[in-house]
Amino acid sequence: MNNYSYEKLLKCNAIPVPTRNYDLVIIGCGASGFAATIKASEVSGGRASIAMVCKGPLGGTCVNVGCVPSKYLIEVSNRYFYSKRETKGVKLSAEVDFGTLMDGLREVVGELRREKYEDVLGYYPNVELVRGSASFAGPSRVRVKTEDGELELTGSRFIIGVGSRPSVPPIRGLGEVSYLTSDSVWELRELPRSLVVIGGGAIGLEIGQALAHLGSEVTIVEAMDRVIPVPRVETEVSTALAEYLEGEGLRVLVNSTVAEVKPEGRRKVVVVQRRGEVEKLKAEEVLVATGRRPNTDELGLDRAGVKSDRRGYVIVDEHMRTSNPRIYAAGDCAAKELMLETLAAREGVVAAVNALTGDRESVDYWGTPLVVFTTPQVASVGLTEEELMRRESAPAGPSSSTT
Repeated sequence: MNNYSYEKLLKCNAIPVPTRNYDLVIIGCGASGFAATIKASEVSGGRASIAMVCKGPLGGTCVNVGCVPSKYLIEVSNRYFYSKRETKGVKLSAEVDFGTLMDGLREVVGELRREKYEDVLGYYPNVELVRGSASFAGPSRVRVKTEDGELELTGSRFIIGVGSRPSVPPIRGLGEVSYLTSDSVWELRELPRSLVVIGGGAIGLEIGQALAHLGSEVTIVEAMDRVIPVPRVETEVSTALAEYLEGEGLRVLVNSTVAEVKPEGRRKVVVVQRRGEVEKLKAEEVLVATGRRPNTDELGLDRAGVKSDRRGYVIVDEHMRTSNPRIYAAGDCAAKELMLETLAAREGVVAAVNALTGDRESVDYWGTPLVVFTTPQVASVGLTEEELMRRESAPAGPSSSTT
């Protein structure tokens, strides 16, 4: 029976939707979902029945299009770039075969996905991996569209860990040209001779510097007054890093906004407004690295009584519980401030423990380290001077309390 006739019969109620019941249903198979799955199995002594719904590649952002490929590219590019620096008595030579380099990158991604995710699931017989796209059909059930049709999963508890995807701003003309994101850049076969990176956060700086080390002419365009414009990094550190990058040949433009992107032959023209002036940057490729957005669009959160904010992020309390007390959320889709693989995993663990045991564990966000893997690397933990001064100057009383 083909998919069309199957779906038609379902709508006519000619075929009942198969239903499976679980103690815990986890929607998502990235860092938060996978960590929640393992912890839930351990907490229950392997007795809890667990379903993990996986829409994309197992492992989510980190292993497939995030931490693993970016760190591979950074390491290889550093070896090449810094080996060319002259040292008295030592002469080295190297050349870049970019296509082969990227083949190696993708092979490592595949190997680690198998070793760290696919193979690990084999040790947890109480966990069932369900391939498909899930959406809530009610407060305690989800519908999953699989290759074979639809499946309904009911659960005593749920954890939402659907992650995020690159956020692309509404720049005039951007949709009419080909551009790269942190998801698609890993499919490159040729090294771009020139690159404009829109966004000076961790993703843009890491990929931008790596490609510059391999030979690209790179310009970073950041709308804020400094690179890495997150509250956790001191302004002086951001300034020092920008100066270092410029010393290596990258061009860093802050307080700069992109007004338009348009094609010009085989290149793209990025129109930048900066300090009241307009500058046209020409490059072979454009990398959009302007943040990420949650993958909650098609989850049907309203049908489950789960509240989200105007951007689509699931609203959770300090125990990772949503407005539906049976449903928890963790990772990028419930991000409070930082989107980090390690933080997502920790949130997944906390959500699993609280969901299955009724405990009220929480996450220490101010004790969570932030690292940007440029050269030099940037690390931060705790309060910055600006945040500390703001807290000390805040009026006393309930309104100034923080979690």
